[in-house]
Amino acid sequence: MSHRTLALALIPLLAPAALATDWTVAPGGSIQSAINAATHGDRILIQPGTYAERIDLQGKQLVVLGVAGPASTIVDAAGLGNTVVTARAIPGTGARVEGLTLRNGAGKPFPSSYGYDYYGGGVFADGGTKLLVRNCVIASNGIGTGTFAGGVYAGGGGTEVDCERCIVRNNYAWASGGASLADYAAITRFRSCTILGNGSTNFFGHQGGVSMANDGDSVIEDSIVWGNSGNQIDSFGYPYNWGTSAAVTYSLVQGGYPGLGNLNADPLFANPAQGDFSLLPGSPAIDAGNPASPLDPDGTRADMGARPSGPACVTPTVFCAGKTDSAGCVPTLTSTGTPSLSGPDNFALSAANLLNGKYGLLVWSTQPAALPFSGGTLCVQPPYARGVMQESGGSPAGADCTGSFSLQLPQSLFLQSGFSAGQMLHVQYLYRDPGFPIGENIGLSPALRFSICP
Repeated sequence: MSHRTLALALIPLLAPAALATDWTVAPGGSIQSAINAATHGDRILIQPGTYAERIDLQGKQLVVLGVAGPASTIVDAAGLGNTVVTARAIPGTGARVEGLTLRNGAGKPFPSSYGYDYYGGGVFADGGTKLLVRNCVIASNGIGTGTFAGGVYAGGGGTEVDCERCIVRNNYAWASGGASLADYAAITRFRSCTILGNGSTNFFGHQGGVSMANDGDSVIEDSIVWGNSGNQIDSFGYPYNWGTSAAVTYSLVQGGYPGLGNLNADPLFANPAQGDFSLLPGSPAIDAGNPASPLDPDGTRADMGARPSGPACVTPTVFCAGKTDSAGCVPTLTSTGTPSLSGPDNFALSAANLLNGKYGLLVWSTQPAALPFSGGTLCVQPPYARGVMQESGGSPAGADCTGSFSLQLPQSLFLQSGFSAGQMLHVQYLYRDPGFPIGENIGLSPALRFSICP
């Protein structure tokens, strides 16, 4: 039986339905036009460039993804008199905005005694929407117009905006929440974010950073909140502060804030004037995040903030033993090349010393595991993604250890999955082993851990 390798079928983590469609938008095209044509579960894949528009998710569970990350993929709403991203009445979970810079939004206009109040310059969510904003830069919104929430606004019961690995900086709100506002029983969450240099100038509370009003709540973890005008984290003034709360843990907050693991010390950013918010050696935020959070790309305890310290690339290493199969084979898993978003597209995996003539597949996840499975150890955390079936080849008859799998993981897979530089992945092969009884008849390779390089 000859050895053969099948092409990889990409199934993203937490994937939408199987019939979902990818819509690619290139410079000169319209992100909004793609959103208008899309349906629940589709992905909008935005190529590097600057897009002069504002976007409305139209109540759909979509993934809007800048495939090359926020440094090179910008949505600029200058002069359009509205917020950059609007997410209203999106049912359930699944809406995600990732890998974009969102800038120069005015906010969502609502008539008021002042003419108009503007809410959420960068992101506006209401109507029970649950929105994930990941690896985005939300900057320079609300300037000259913002009234509430220069950066991120969440309003109304059931509305939840989760920000992960985001930088929220230099946004402005006159009344409250230069960075964000959770309003009317909504929730904002910041995990591994950097919130810096946002402003509010109103005497009625002066919440230049993270704000809450009218039973709204904020949750902040593994983050840095620094250099915002007025109060870093606070509620709007009485009586609008009724029922509000902020739960802050393992975060560095200027002036300090009550909560487990919180710090008050200069975070020592590398070069904030040039937009580099990585941490210098000696920063108190290094290895100071929640011990239960995923490890940083360098394999150490989580840092606080959106840009961890240490190398952006971690050499692939075996971290979990494989299962000796029914023929006494001890499988191996190795790699060649570099997993990267640029440079040579040459990263490949090879599993060897496997049973011959058996089918198997690669599974991968952003989180490791050590779960008892089929008489061995499942080393990647469900829910995981997987490739298509491959055949191990090797000897044409009998049972021996001549089987193997090989598979290239191209840059297009990393980009279209929304992985960013520094993202840690964990991979393992599963394959049939009929020599064991049912319940233990799955072979397991060792697992490999690696991070994606720039």
